[in-house]
Amino acid sequence: SALPENWINDLAATKDGALWVTDHRGNLTRFYQGQWQLISGKIPPFLRSQEPYLTTSPNGTVWVRDEGGSLACIYQGRWQIFTVGRGLPHNRVNTFRVTSDGALWVGTPGGLTRIQADPWQVCSGTPGLARDWIDALTVAPDGAVWVGTPRGLGRFHQGRWQVFTRENGILPDKVLSLAAAPDGTVWVGTSAGLSRWRQGHWQDFTKENSGLPGNRVTALLPQPDGTLWVGTATGGLARLRQGQWQVFTPENSKLPSAQVYSLTVTPDGFLWVGTLKGPARF
Repeated sequence: SALPENWINDLAATKDGALWVTDHRGNLTRFYQGQWQLISGKIPPFLRSQEPYLTTSPNGTVWVRDEGGSLACIYQGRWQIFTVGRGLPHNRVNTFRVTSDGALWVGTPGGLTRIQADPWQVCSGTPGLARDWIDALTVAPDGAVWVGTPRGLGRFHQGRWQVFTRENGILPDKVLSLAAAPDGTVWVGTSAGLSRWRQGHWQDFTKENSGLPGNRVTALLPQPDGTLWVGTATGGLARLRQGQWQVFTPENSKLPSAQVYSLTVTPDGFLWVGTLKGPARF
């Protein structure tokens, strides 16, 4: 590949079929129609040297946050930067997620904020959990926003919070990844396994009681047919389909590394996997 660095930080796709890639050295690269294009020279300077993460909006906007928590977006070649001065509760952004209407939910050490699209404006904030530091975030089909914190998992719906900890739900309190499936199932990746919330009930999956190849779950990607793709920190990639697990490693597939950091699907149906040693396409 023409990537400047193999250690992939994050992957995201836009509706035009482009794949956007960030790496450990802060580069932003675009893969479109079989060609790689390095975009790094156009990134705002504060993002260039830090490890950026990505999400995309339905209108083609690409949102970028770096390891230091800075937030920016690029749309039609133009960058915008978001800070406390533009309404964020904190200048550090830990996680973000775009909804189908183009709104961006942002998790910060100061709580949860929603940024509405076209024009980009911070339009509302929400009260936080017992601890406001938000590390992971997803939005369910019913509009509920799920957030992961160092002290557990929160569900914000219709103005109210519901909190889950190891006492009443998930495996450990430390949440690493979150994803909501089209049927409303919510998957929670933790430092000690995988938890599933479905119709108000929890089920736990670990390396010891299932086919999960590693307990540190770093990435989750549910599919419309009910399939779940799971990335782990040391065990490679797993697919859960109709109750059956299949594991992909460098030894039995084209996965370049067992350390998986990100997952996305492009409009042409390919699964892209970001790893320590470069991307893989399935």
